[in-house]
Amino acid sequence: MGLSRIFNISTRSLSAYQQAMDVTAHNVANAGNPNYSRQRVLLKSEYPQMDNKFSWGMGVKVEDVRRVHDSLIEAQIVENNQKYTANKKESELLSQIENVFGEPSEYGLSNYLSKFFDSWSSLSASPNSIEARKEVVFASQNLANKVSSIFKQFSNIKTTIANNFSEKTTQINDLLKQIKDLNFQIYNAAVHKQNANDLEDTRDKLINDLSSIVDVKVSYDQNNVATVYIGGVFAANAQSMNTFKMVRTDDELSLRTEKGNIKAFITKGEMSALSDVYSKKIKGYESSLNTLMQTLVSEVNAVHEKGYSMNQPPQTGIAFFDSFKDGKLSINAEVLNDPKKIAISADGTSGNGDYAVEIANLKDKKVLNGMSLTQNYAELVDEVGNHVNNAKQAEESTNLVLQQLQNEKDSYSGVSIDEEMTKLLKFQKSYDASAKLIKIANEVLDTLINIV
Repeated sequence: MGLSRIFNISTRSLSAYQQAMDVTAHNVANAGNPNYSRQRVLLKSEYPQMDNKFSWGMGVKVEDVRRVHDSLIEAQIVENNQKYTANKKESELLSQIENVFGEPSEYGLSNYLSKFFDSWSSLSASPNSIEARKEVVFASQNLANKVSSIFKQFSNIKTTIANNFSEKTTQINDLLKQIKDLNFQIYNAAVHKQNANDLEDTRDKLINDLSSIVDVKVSYDQNNVATVYIGGVFAANAQSMNTFKMVRTDDELSLRTEKGNIKAFITKGEMSALSDVYSKKIKGYESSLNTLMQTLVSEVNAVHEKGYSMNQPPQTGIAFFDSFKDGKLSINAEVLNDPKKIAISADGTSGNGDYAVEIANLKDKKVLNGMSLTQNYAELVDEVGNHVNNAKQAEESTNLVLQQLQNEKDSYSGVSIDEEMTKLLKFQKSYDASAKLIKIANEVLDTLINIV
């Protein structure tokens, strides 16, 4: 009976230490895997055998294989990852918009505005010069082309943003499907008292990937099944999930559920930046530029319509601009076809250029928000620059926090080759000792048999 117990204890010990070595080898194999959490074997004494008043030890067993994981750090990584990716994406998009304005450079709108007003100043010095009048038309056309180009590029950026938003929506649905499937597997493992450490690592990575796209909230039940919410809307658990769609209007990009059309309120992640730049930033820049150009049209026409043209007989009441609409600055076709119809004479004489002076002075006249047109435009450019700088600073600061959290996670959950090799040697020696114990028991058994 005693030898039988020794064989049982040794066999159980061999199995336990073999499992321990397998887990340690698994850790070493995943040392280069950034999404892996090292696993720890918990050994426990086997439940003793009770015989009359004696308690006989039955050796060792593997109680559990636990994932070395800090849920608080993981939650902070998810939270800060959402902030970082939002700031990074916004910085990228705003930098593109800043390039659209192209300031300061000879191809910037400020330069075309200056040349437009300067052409009127030159015309005031030579009111009868056809070349000077053509230069006014040429400067006006360049200004109109530049404005049109800016609004066209805004439109192109918005289309690109919408396409990116749509792609991200598809990614969200794919990630939610994978999370749901993993949740189901983790639930089954928990019900059957099985290990699901590697599944949980994979799910953590998927949740982190999801958090880089959109703001995510996650809760876990007693079986470690994750319930995921996106923008306050249920997204996935082990049994079901929501499929999301993009809804686009001229003024807004939004994420909504396929069923019920429920809007997710996105405040973090890349989609937050996409939505914010599309729905607010570009819209604001367009509005400011619209107001600026409409004021330019109104102010120039107000002066120009008072003047007399160079035609015989002189004409008055001529508008220089037709309109500014949908990002397009239209010059009066009559003026384009006949520069003599530029009306700058205050008294009808051909040598008078008083109204050309007045139009040229609009460059510095405070006609909008207590500032000149050029000052208003400079303020718009400064606003864009400030938005870019703020986004870059936020990106840098959140990236620093994220890196610190990642380092904490690596130091806690990461694999140390030296530590694992030390454990492997320890488990191997214990395994060898258990094998030796079987050998000794076998020798004792042979001796007993030979005695008989």
